[in-house]
Amino acid sequence: MICPRCQANQPEAAECMFCGVVIAKAKAPVEAKSVVEKTAPPQPVVPQPAPVAKQRPPLPSTKTATVWLSARDRQQMFVQLERMARSGVPLPEALEHAAAVIGGKGGAALMTLAQRLAAGGELLGEMQRLPGHFDAIDLAMIEAAQHTGKLPEVATRLAARHAHAADLRTQLLGSLSYPAFLVISSVLLSPVQLLFTQGIGAYLADVSVSVGIMLACGLGAYVGLQKLQRSPRLWDGLGRLEPAPGMGFLLRARRYSLVFDVLAMSLQAGLPLGRALELAGAAPGEAVTARAMQKTLQSLRTLSLSDSVPQWPAPPPKTKERVAAAERSGHLPEIFGELAGEARERLTVGLKRATQLLRGLITAVAIGVVVWSLISQVTKMVSDPFSAIPGEEGEQLRRELEQTLPSLLKKE
Repeated sequence: MICPRCQANQPEAAECMFCGVVIAKAKAPVEAKSVVEKTAPPQPVVPQPAPVAKQRPPLPSTKTATVWLSARDRQQMFVQLERMARSGVPLPEALEHAAAVIGGKGGAALMTLAQRLAAGGELLGEMQRLPGHFDAIDLAMIEAAQHTGKLPEVATRLAARHAHAADLRTQLLGSLSYPAFLVISSVLLSPVQLLFTQGIGAYLADVSVSVGIMLACGLGAYVGLQKLQRSPRLWDGLGRLEPAPGMGFLLRARRYSLVFDVLAMSLQAGLPLGRALELAGAAPGEAVTARAMQKTLQSLRTLSLSDSVPQWPAPPPKTKERVAAAERSGHLPEIFGELAGEARERLTVGLKRATQLLRGLITAVAIGVVVWSLISQVTKMVSDPFSAIPGEEGEQLRRELEQTLPSLLKKE
């Protein structure tokens, strides 16, 4: 028999051996219900309206203009993400705060990203739909953070990475302020003799031409550097200068500051070693580094990572020994972080020396231009004293002297 209450199959009995209900009493309501269902007339079927599907708000347009975020803007963004993620604030709200801090076109783009996430978008996919805002390292680290749940830690490392780049840029621009002052001073002082010979109008005209040429050259250099910076073959071209003294030191320091930093961030974020090597090879933008990391990835089937280090292009001294020790101790991310810090320090020192050399050259050129201009003007005034008299007066005096000089010589 089957109990009408718990549906347990059991031998014939007055009570259920599982739930204890009286079988006869439990059967009575069930039988009465079945009789009512059989005798009741069929109810007409009333058509029900189809349920309205909950519609998501429309996604903003995917046609986003390319806005190149500076390193300082990226730093501010990842700092805000780290703080909001640790506080449990939703990502759309965190991005809105970051957009308010950054402002400008970059802030507007981040506000668009926040709206897309609020409309149901996914962080990595929406970041990829913003061209020019994030590089491959940023996207790979965010992808790792989504898989491992380490968004605060990853955002902290990315903020530190962009902060270093922004500080280095600020130091370089600041060190060039004094040479720029000398260049401007030379432009203003070179034609100063025109104030005494031809008047302020001629002086201002000469200065305006010089300043216009200087601004045009500066603007052309800025546009050219911006395009060159975004060129995929920039660092391959500069790599040909590596044999040059000093240039090779800077290029190697830059290369391994990026390679070691990406390896440290990738491994700490939980990415596998193969993916970390691919990202590290692409970080410097050099074909030689990418090929070296691909060879390392292939050789890992038979060799350890430390044995593959000699395949890298001119690695820093003792890198193989330190990586081997880290493999034995299991502290590869920490060792790569230390190596990245040392490479950044070498890069900073090398850039400071190069900047000092550039300052010296610009200073020498500016002083030489001013001195040569003054000497040439003094020589001209000594050879032709009437050139110091402005306007037509000097020419008139010269003509009168030329006319009267022969008669004076005859009288003597």
